Amino acid sequence: MEEDYAMLQERRADVRSRYQNVVFPDPVLDTLWVGKRNLIRLTDQKALVDQNNDNRLLAIVSDRYKIIPYEDTITMVEEVTKEVTGYGAIQLCPSVFANGGKFKLTMKFPESVHVIREGDGIVPKIDVFNSLDLGMKLLGRYGAFRLRCTNGMGVWEHFKKFARRHLQTLFLEDLKLSILEGMAAFGMQVEGWKRWAEIEMTENVYNGAWEMLPFHEAEREKVEALRGIGDQLTLTDALKQKALTLWDMNNVLTQYASHEIKSDMRKIELEPKIAQSMEKLYLQLAA
Repeated sequence: MEEDYAMLQERRADVRSRYQNVVFPDPVLDTLWVGKRNLIRLTDQKALVDQNNDNRLLAIVSDRYKIIPYEDTITMVEEVTKEVTGYGAIQLCPSVFANGGKFKLTMKFPESVHVIREGDGIVPKIDVFNSLDLGMKLLGRYGAFRLRCTNGMGVWEHFKKFARRHLQTLFLEDLKLSILEGMAAFGMQVEGWKRWAEIEMTENVYNGAWEMLPFHEAEREKVEALRGIGDQLTLTDALKQKALTLWDMNNVLTQYASHEIKSDMRKIELEPKIAQSMEKLYLQLAA
């Protein structure tokens, strides 16, 4: 048992040495006391604390709670991706936020480039989320990474059933099959995005889109100030010149979410909401 623990610790140390830009928490279960004067020890609950952050409380958990350190998630995903062939090297990009409480591991496929239109390529990505503060369940989500502006994009219509079936609880032993099936289906989403690039938006469609999108008025003003279309046009500039497509608008929205939003959780929430709203708009226009 001691040897197994030593091997685990060695493996986790190896992960930390290879991802030195990530500050990993060191979670442990501690005794939980309640009360002001007469403290009472709770026997069925524990305090989950981070030893790397002055024993900061991450969550109150059951005494049967099993800690899965973020390093272990990385190790498991690394082992699985070694068996995924045919798509080139897979790049893993872990990040820890919310004071160690939340974790995201992005798998990118940099050699699987799909071109939406000339000079505008994307690669598939899969995000794996987990948390120690119980704010997020262990799950996975498909998306894309736009090479031109390094935007993160959500994948909606062609993947929502697939994601629900395979990745809602993310059984890591099934991850290889999930990746292979998802990559095979990604082409359908790409063909849909190519059609987005051909749909010109009118003023009525443009204003109607904002009613569906997950942005408040102040955020809309910031989005509309971004220059990310063609020769650095804003959304409204392109609209006036009748040069605004559904794909262009989607790109500016994801540019704002990826690079202008400071909150990590807000970014994570926005990605699928933008995808859902834009897919809904596309289906309306294509009907």
